[in-house]
Amino acid sequence: MDLKQIQALISVQVGKIDDYSIASPMDGVVLRRDGEIGEITEVGQILFRVGVSRPLEVVAEVNEEDIPRVAIGQTALLRTGAFPQDRLEAKVREITLMGDPVTKTFRVRLSLPDDTALRPGMSVEANVISREKSNALLAPSDAIQDNSVFVIDGGTLRKRKVQVGIRGTRQSEILSGLSDGERVVTPARSELKDGSRVRVVEPPDKP
Repeated sequence: MDLKQIQALISVQVGKIDDYSIASPMDGVVLRRDGEIGEITEVGQILFRVGVSRPLEVVAEVNEEDIPRVAIGQTALLRTGAFPQDRLEAKVREITLMGDPVTKTFRVRLSLPDDTALRPGMSVEANVISREKSNALLAPSDAIQDNSVFVIDGGTLRKRKVQVGIRGTRQSEILSGLSDGERVVTPARSELKDGSRVRVVEPPDKP
């Protein structure tokens, strides 16, 4: 066998080795390994998840009726069961120009600070702060029905019209019609009637 034949065989073997080599399309670290040595895989199967540990971002879906109030640079407050007592913040970095006509949502990317406690792959609830107002009177959002709330006056329900300001998923601002310290029924239900007699039961103390 002459030198040219040997070089040709080496070239063929090197090509086969290249076919069995897996290279990441980006620089980073292995965040998760989904494949194991010795497994037979199919084309398109994920073997490794590669990324960077910092900086991280949150990809959120915002309903189309809320997207006009979202702007680049706004602060977002994040909630997760992993850190229930922590105040986690992010900044709106990008808003997709086109929404999803099926889910009726827009995709928003939120930048996280380098010292965030969140880890890649965690799920969070994101609330973008579109407006801030100090000393606002708040009521549970699910207590408001048709711009009315039921107030407990002694042992009687009183239906009260209220003017609602900023609305949130959990709490909403009350501009008028309700005073600080008044008790309201939450959640509001269709069977509640003005003038009905009620009895307030305090929740048991937690051990």
